[in-house]
Amino acid sequence: MAMSQLPDRLATRIARSVLRQGANTMARKIRAAAPVKTGRLRKAIRVRNSSIHTLRKNGNVGVYVTVYAGKNRKDIKGAWYAKFVENGYSHGSKAVTGRQAVTLGIVDQKTLDAKKRLIASKRRIGRYKQGIRYRSGGKAIEGLHFVRDTFNANASQAGQQIISASYVALDSITRELGLNR
Repeated sequence: MAMSQLPDRLATRIARSVLRQGANTMARKIRAAAPVKTGRLRKAIRVRNSSIHTLRKNGNVGVYVTVYAGKNRKDIKGAWYAKFVENGYSHGSKAVTGRQAVTLGIVDQKTLDAKKRLIASKRRIGRYKQGIRYRSGGKAIEGLHFVRDTFNANASQAGQQIISASYVALDSITRELGLNR
């Protein structure tokens, strides 16, 4: 029996629960790989339902693992700094104007002129002209890439868990509804 033969709400519920099992496994592995200083980053890793991928909108159902950033920096339930830990950042860099960036060799004059034209085309009438800023200098702090590495290492295991859970869920639903396979 295929999922397409089930009512939409039931199919959505089954698919979401099955996907959540795989996503929860992945979230546990990511939490275990996350660096711990205060524990705030680990607590902020969550599994959420996708609002973009819903069966009634586009025929898909989805869940995703995310790091809750919080409402502001003082929100202890969130980890606003997670993207810096994952991807890295530049410590001590300073903002320079477009003209200074050309002088320092950060960008060439042709690229700067193209960016100026793009910004001018998007500027609304009556708005002030804004300068173009670039970041210069600083010490590059390398990211830990704990989310990416954990996902790459465990994607097949989570996929297998999703497949086996979907068979179990479909079997139980077909028995419950009295449908033949």
